Parts: sequence; C-alpha cells; structure tokens
Amino acid sequence: MLADDVISASSHGVSMPEPLLLRDRELDVELFTFREGVLSAAGHDLRLRASTATLQVSPDTRSVELRIDVGSIRVVCARAHEHDTPHALSESDRRKIEAAMRDEVLHASKHREVVFTGTFAPSGEGVALTGNLVIAGASQPITATARRDGDRWRVTHSIDQPAWGIRPYTALLGALRVRRDVRVEVSVAAARLDGSV
Repeated sequence: MLADDVISASSHGVSMPEPLLLRDRELDVELFTFREGVLSAAGHDLRLRASTATLQVSPDTRSVELRIDVGSIRVVCARAHEHDTPHALSESDRRKIEAAMRDEVLHASKHREVVFTGTFAPSGEGVALTGNLVIAGASQPITATARRDGDRWRVTHSIDQPAWGIRPYTALLGALRVRRDVRVEVSVAAARLDGSV
C-alpha cells in the first residue's frame, strides 16, 4: 500500500506523489436515516445522496479531507427493511423532507458544509481513517475504516446526531421521529485510489 511506500520513498529522497482530488460524480456519498416512535409506521426510512462533494487524498502526508455541500443533499427514495421503495414518496414529499433537513436539522444557511479532515494508515482490515468530523459547526473525533469492496473503496460509519448537538427530526408531537444514528456511506472507484492508499 502507498502508506508504506511513502515512508520508504521519503527516506531515499524520492519526490512524493501529488495530492489526488476527486469531485462530485467521482464520489458516491449517501446517508441512510431510520424512523422510530409509536407512529413510525406512518413515516419512512430514507436514502439520501449528496451531489456535490470533494475528496482530497495527500499520499506524502497521508492526509485526507472530505467536504460535502449540505445544500446538495437530496432524497433518493424511501426504504423499508433495508430495501429501496422508489414510489413511496411523492416529489412534494421529497422537497419537504429536504427543506426540513437543511433548515431545521443541519442549519445549512449557517453551516454550508460537512467536513472530515484526518489521516490514513494501512490496517489489517483495509485503511484506517482517524480525524475530526464537523457537522453543523460542531467537531467530534471519529475513526473509521475504508475497505476494498469489489471495484470500489468504501467507508461506512454511523453518526450519532446528538454528539454533534443535532436534535433528530420529530413530527406528530414526537410520536414519529428520526432515529439518532444516521449511517453514512462514502465510496470511490478503486481505480482512482489504487496507488494512493
């Protein structure tokens, strides 16, 4: 892996690789929310995707930075039992959910980006990521692991919203609410990262 190659190259005076910058369509950034509460049957689990994001990987410093434009997050579809249900939501439903997420949950007018900055190192399971994640202006340390999944590198991590000061969305006087943990999945084509991680 490059993390090992970098150390060897540095000791022999070899020039380091340039940082790799990936944008938007080269990245797949998805979020999965889950419902709970007495009236949870009235709501939907959701699959969302960010259409605007950047990932910069710097092999020489073994650093990584991911930036996600909160305003670009859109509802892909509702889900049930971990399966997509594409026709469960109307277009109006999707727009209302997106507006609530931006304005009431993530406060996108004040905090336009979700940002992860950290370092990477090879581990037995793949590539270990350690750093800080900033959501809605609050920063918390996180650790995650990137794993090779077929022709992609993939990171899956669970975000506990209250740890970042975020109050999960509620409706119907709290009888329907979004569960506090949100699953985040980030993946990129392995061909773009092989030789950099």
